[in-house]
Amino acid sequence: MKVLIAENAINSDEIELEQMQLDTPEIQSMDVREIAAFSAKWAADKIGKPVVVEDNSLWIESLNGFPASFVAYVDRTIGEEGILKLMKNKENRAAKFVMAAAYCEPDGEPMVEADELKGVITTELHGSYGRFADFFFIPEGYEKTMGCFPDEERKLIWPHGLWKRLAKKILLK
Repeated sequence: MKVLIAENAINSDEIELEQMQLDTPEIQSMDVREIAAFSAKWAADKIGKPVVVEDNSLWIESLNGFPASFVAYVDRTIGEEGILKLMKNKENRAAKFVMAAAYCEPDGEPMVEADELKGVITTELHGSYGRFADFFFIPEGYEKTMGCFPDEERKLIWPHGLWKRLAKKILLK
């Protein structure tokens, strides 16, 4: 999904993206920008090619920002149902995704851009597309969870500004 969003946003013949699976060490930080920058630098130095990395975090206001950048861990441990249990009887259901994309060349310093998608947490799981938060997160301006939209529609909901700003930085380098 991340590559679909990036390709749709960049929409340039001058930048070609290739998806790779690479197990990068993940630093423990609440700042998704710091995580993306670290991962991009590590991967670029490891494979010897320019790399773009995207990471995201989910901030739920009434849970004091939890799960923040620990989304994958929370998904593996308490899952969607666990988040809904934590949110039971919470009036404030405001939440936001913070996404960060970082570009780095081997032996270089990463360039990072970030954006956010605001929304609310539902009281029940809905949808059949995506994973984890897609089933309980309704983006601002929508009436259904992200999980109710197939990939081709969901990719249009995510903010594209960070990818466009990052592409501009790369092309102007």
